[in-house]
Amino acid sequence: MVLSSRAIAPLLVLSLTCLLPLLTGCGSGLSKLETEQEQESKLKLISISPNSIVRPAAGSADATVTITFDYTYHGDTPADVADSLTARALVVGTGVTFSNFDRKTQKAILTITPNATLGAHAIGIVTDNLNSNTLNFTVNPAPGDVAPTLSSITPTSHSEGGNAFAVQLTGANFVIGGTTVVDAGPIRATNVQVVSTTQINAVFTLLLGNPGPQDVIVRTRNGSSNPVTFTVTGGTGAPVLDSVTPNYFSDPYPRNMTLTGVNFVQGAVITISPADFDVRNVHVVSPTEITAVFDLFDTDHSPGPHTVKVTPPNGTSNTQVITVL
Repeated sequence: MVLSSRAIAPLLVLSLTCLLPLLTGCGSGLSKLETEQEQESKLKLISISPNSIVRPAAGSADATVTITFDYTYHGDTPADVADSLTARALVVGTGVTFSNFDRKTQKAILTITPNATLGAHAIGIVTDNLNSNTLNFTVNPAPGDVAPTLSSITPTSHSEGGNAFAVQLTGANFVIGGTTVVDAGPIRATNVQVVSTTQINAVFTLLLGNPGPQDVIVRTRNGSSNPVTFTVTGGTGAPVLDSVTPNYFSDPYPRNMTLTGVNFVQGAVITISPADFDVRNVHVVSPTEITAVFDLFDTDHSPGPHTVKVTPPNGTSNTQVITVL
């Protein structure tokens, strides 16, 4: 049976990362179909006009593009195909979307957001039987869209483990409301505040087990900075206790407990005050987790809040509260 062009529903596929897979069938067997029908069918993308746009600094920008192609399938002409084109859900890549395809005029709208990936996005046409070549639609940087530069981190080093501490990063081209400090090795960056285009305040927490120099970078929508070295020195800081689960007791019977935090080491001791519990089977699962059994005494226990802390060998943690009902 000969397929009619009316039965062909093309799909525009626009993806910066799918250029090579699209040319080889994009993993769906289309390359094989194209090879089998090479003598009788052909789908060629000729032009995309315009083929670029400047990425907006805020809001979004629309590019109305005309997609010209040459299609041969059992004698059908490009005009026949244009009359039957349909648009289906299309995703272009980070920050770019497709909409409003007009089958008569072959026009479509590409919407570009401030977070769109800079550079070329591959555009191709895929039908039920064939896939075309690809052409590039380019998202260009606006004036002032410059990758950040990282100059310094203060302080320049800190011992692993221990409590979180404040740092200041200086450089250039930081984007207020749109800059991240990328975690590096044991470094976890939180509370990142872009004070200005040249200064970032943040809080670092250093996990145990990976001392030495670490390359820290910052990232904006315009790219990643150069790395600056922050040195994590050896030595285990005091434990930090973040949570105790469950955090209440209503009956005097043993319960399996989980304590989470950082800098837990073998030999850690759990202390509860008032001392109304028998604590046993303490197991340091990892530097961030301890399991144990808490057994509330049958008699002579006090209702209300009880504080829990992790003590030596590497220092004493902050406290968390469990409640005896």
